[in-house]
Amino acid sequence: MTFFQLNKHKLKYLIITCTIIGFLASELFYWGIMHNNQNEFNLLVNVSTCLSIGFILTLIVFPIAYIGWVTKKYFRQKVYKLISIKEFKSHGFSVNKINTDSNFYFTEEILEGKIEGFKVFFDSLDFNLIKIFIEVEPSRAIDNIEFSEIESKMAHLNGKLVYGGVSIHYKKERLLKMNTRMIINEIDDIISLLTNHDIQPLNKA
Repeated sequence: MTFFQLNKHKLKYLIITCTIIGFLASELFYWGIMHNNQNEFNLLVNVSTCLSIGFILTLIVFPIAYIGWVTKKYFRQKVYKLISIKEFKSHGFSVNKINTDSNFYFTEEILEGKIEGFKVFFDSLDFNLIKIFIEVEPSRAIDNIEFSEIESKMAHLNGKLVYGGVSIHYKKERLLKMNTRMIINEIDDIISLLTNHDIQPLNKA
């Protein structure tokens, strides 16, 4: 789906914000004339300047955010061609929307699924690298010794403990030598390691 198909309902917040800014500016202009006895022209210049800054910032931020969204989608499409989406779908994965309820982030589409109750996301960092993220319960306290032990056990899989989960990086050269079953087996290995250390999936029922 295109950016506007996924985010047209969010663009209304931009319109609402601009409308509120315009309303507040007009009210400020009126209040200044009625209560401060300021010169109308000077007050108009001051309010227009503030209003213009708000719109200029919006016009700058929005294209940057849009370009970032398009770039991430392009990277995902490239790296998803390195794996079999169809085969992953046969294992319960699907391309789903994320950030749908956020007013601060645009909605995106990403390959995700569940293995042993753990949510697994397939994302991309560039043309030649796919990142698999396994989501875990972040409240589980892990001391430095256990942290090092877990990381050493998953080092051969390029797994790294990060806040909220485990991040696994696969370079293009490695992916081309693997099939879907091999990738899932490696994810299973990491999940087994996590459960052995009593690390639970996020929002476990």
